[in-house]
Amino acid sequence: MINNAISSKRKSLIDLAYCKATNTNKFFNHGIGDKPYLDWLSSRIDDEIPVKEVEIHWGKKRRFSNIEITDGLFESPAEEFLPNESKKVFIRKIMPLRNDASTPIVMQFAGTGDVGFSRRSFFLANPLARRGIGSILLENPFYGKRKPINQTSFYINNVSDLFKLAHAAVEEGRSLLKHFWDSGHRKIALTGMSMGGQTSIFTGLYSPYPVAIIPCVTPHSPEPVFMDEVLSDSINWTAISRDLPKNDNNAELYMRNLFSKFDMRNFPAPMDTNLIHIVAGKYDAYVPLHSAQLLSKALGGSKFTLFNGGHIASVLFYSSKLRNIIIDTLKLIQD
Repeated sequence: MINNAISSKRKSLIDLAYCKATNTNKFFNHGIGDKPYLDWLSSRIDDEIPVKEVEIHWGKKRRFSNIEITDGLFESPAEEFLPNESKKVFIRKIMPLRNDASTPIVMQFAGTGDVGFSRRSFFLANPLARRGIGSILLENPFYGKRKPINQTSFYINNVSDLFKLAHAAVEEGRSLLKHFWDSGHRKIALTGMSMGGQTSIFTGLYSPYPVAIIPCVTPHSPEPVFMDEVLSDSINWTAISRDLPKNDNNAELYMRNLFSKFDMRNFPAPMDTNLIHIVAGKYDAYVPLHSAQLLSKALGGSKFTLFNGGHIASVLFYSSKLRNIIIDTLKLIQD
């Protein structure tokens, strides 16, 4: 249970220093972008979209240090609204040397700025493989090998690109989940840090399968992350204002209204919360504690673990505890 009395205005110094050191550019330098897409997405929030099957092309297996690594590639089920560079999905499968369909797997979704697979491999996937649990890592659209040629690093050019990224990541996650379920895997967990946690939630909630969902340092909505906390200084508000009508060009109000449509409190709570475990950071400077608490309530009072640190510390210092939570939650899935 969450102790509602827990709250703190104190912010992690590690988070603040990391944000200052790594956020050297601005998000949304090209403004709002594809307004028709945003209108279309907002109108389809409650629609049930069929899961598309995907064919994965696997590369050569590489084995070292008691783990097996295989890279894969498939066409995005959301390719119709993605730029050409993002249409192909790059994934990495990290498994124990001895594995089959009975091997539990964890689908790991990337958070903001998590380019490539090295971070998730080092902190979660490799140690989990040595404990008999496999991982499937997805590269986000607009990131890494999927980055548009005119985009600087992970700084999304347009507001609409951020929503295309999130939308596509969920559809790709749903297709991958179906693929591995159809391949015989029955013990599957979904996890991710921050934005990756939101992807894990939407992927799991819109799935007919009993999967574990473990979002870590994840907000109930993108609103507090981009509007109220440290990332708010990394947004090009002037560029957004330029794309709004002159008589109604309040960029902050526009973004709050847009983000609020994807507030988890607007979606039906899951019927069974036994397989959901939320992890939060007490001094998180990216995702405020009250947002994590709202997420837990929106998900029906799911299990809640509070790390005594911030956003970055949850990865650096608490990854062992997160791995144990993942393993314990996987054990709750019935054979």
